[in-house]
Amino acid sequence: MNDDSSSVGPAASGAKQERPRSLAQRILDDPVEVLVGGLFHRRLHPTLVETHRAARLQSTDPSDLLAELLPSGEPPIGSLAGEFEEAARALSARERPGLRFAARTAFLRGEAWVLYALVRRQRPEVVVETGVANGHSSSVLLEALRRNERGRLTSFDIEPGAGELVPPELRDRWDLRILPARRPAPAFERAMEGLERIGLFLHDSDHSYEWMELEFRSAWGKLAPGGFLAADDIDWSYAFIDFARKVGVQPYVLVEASKPFGILARAAAKPTATPAEPKGSG
Repeated sequence: MNDDSSSVGPAASGAKQERPRSLAQRILDDPVEVLVGGLFHRRLHPTLVETHRAARLQSTDPSDLLAELLPSGEPPIGSLAGEFEEAARALSARERPGLRFAARTAFLRGEAWVLYALVRRQRPEVVVETGVANGHSSSVLLEALRRNERGRLTSFDIEPGAGELVPPELRDRWDLRILPARRPAPAFERAMEGLERIGLFLHDSDHSYEWMELEFRSAWGKLAPGGFLAADDIDWSYAFIDFARKVGVQPYVLVEASKPFGILARAAAKPTATPAEPKGSG
C-alpha cells in the first residue's frame, strides 16, 4: 500500500468533506479541464517508478513473480524449467533471417517463462492472445498446452502471414483469427463473446490506450476465477494501470531489459460451504 502519512487537509483535520462531483457535473463545471485533460492523459507513458507504485510486486526476476502467482501445486516449478528450456531451444532453432516481423516483436525470455509456467500449472481450457507477429509467444503457449494434453489457444492478429514460427505439430490446438485491419474492434468483440471462460489472456498487439482498454474490458468479463490477464509493454500508455485500479486489483510486474510486463490475477472462486447436517433431538 502506498500510504502518504504526511497528508493534510479536510480528511486529515476532520473538517467536513465535500460530496464528490459526478463526471457529468465535472464536465459541466469545467469541460476543457475534464475532456482535454483526459485526452492528454491517454497519450502519456507511465514510468517504471509509476508502475512500481501501482504494483503489488515489481521485480526483474521471473522467479519472484512465480513464487507469488503460483505458490504451491503440481507440477513443481523446478520441474517445468527443463521443459521450458527445451521449448526455447526448439523455438530458437526455427528462427531464420527474413521473417515477416522485426526481431523486436519477439517475447523476452523471462516473460515467456512466466507464461509457460502459468499455463502448465493452471491447465486452462481456453488461452487467448492478441498480437502474434512471428509466433514466439504462440509457440510457447502451444507447447505448454501440448504438455498439458488439454486446452486451446485462440490468437488474434490483423496480418494473414502471422505465426510463421509455429510448427505443424503445435497447430492442432491453435485457432488463428485474422481481424479486418480497418475496423477490427467489432469483429474482436464478437469473437470474444463467443469464447468460453478464459484461463489466460495475453495482450501484445496495438498498445494505444483505446485499444488496450477495449481488450482488457472484453477479456476481464470472460476471465475465469483464478485466471490471469497479462499485458506486454504496459509503459506505452496508462491503460493497464488505469484498468487495474478500476477493477481493484494490484498488478504483478516483471521488468526485463527496462520493459515492463504486467499481470492481473483474478481472485479464485470461494469454495461452496457444505450445509451442516441438522442435529438430532435425541
